[in-house]
Amino acid sequence: MFRVDLFRSTFSIEDQKSNEEASEKNQESIGEESEKHRRRIKKTSEDHPNNSRDNLNSTQKQILELLSQDTRLSAKKIADAIGISSRNIESNIKKLKRRGILIRHGSPKNGYWEITDRT
Repeated sequence: MFRVDLFRSTFSIEDQKSNEEASEKNQESIGEESEKHRRRIKKTSEDHPNNSRDNLNSTQKQILELLSQDTRLSAKKIADAIGISSRNIESNIKKLKRRGILIRHGSPKNGYWEITDRT
């Protein structure tokens, strides 16, 4: 058998309000810090030399060339056209997306690729 102790809180309404206000201030400061962090990351990623299209490997260049001709190609169709595995294509597409060169719009089945003008 177990026992449950019920008790009333001894905090007053004023204490609860001050606790809520302090909590709101903490949430605001966390939001400000994360916003500063996002801005800092964006600046450093834009300045990073890997965002240049000159640093792309040959597979990535072929992927971009094929997608510029047909934006609705799947990784499997790109792999068949280039002659390498679809997993390799997916890995390279992931790198291009991380650099901001490729953006996927829509669903995997009915979506399309957008090639940004980042240089």
